[in-house]
Amino acid sequence: MFGIVVMVIETELSWGLYSKESMFSLALKCLISLSTIILLGLIIAYHTREVQQCVLRMALGEEKQEARDGAYPHSMEWRNCEGKRNSAT
Repeated sequence: MFGIVVMVIETELSWGLYSKESMFSLALKCLISLSTIILLGLIIAYHTREVQQCVLRMALGEEKQEARDGAYPHSMEWRNCEGKRNSAT
C-alpha cells in the first residue's frame, strides 16, 4: 500500500508543483522502487517458508506412515501437503 500511495502522490505533485526531471521526483521514484523490491523479497520469503513447512509436514507424515507399516513403502507415490496420496504417472 505504501508504494501505491507514494506513486499517487508523485503523479499528483508532478502535474504542477515540480517537473518529472526534478530531484524530488527522482527521490519519490526511488522510494517506490525500493518499496517494490522489499515487497518482492517478503513475498519470496513467505513462499520459501511455506514450502519448507510443506516439506517438513510431508517428511513427518512419511515417518509416521513407516512406523505404522513397519517398512518403507516401495511404490513411487507423491503426497501433497495435506498428506493425500497421488499416484505418480
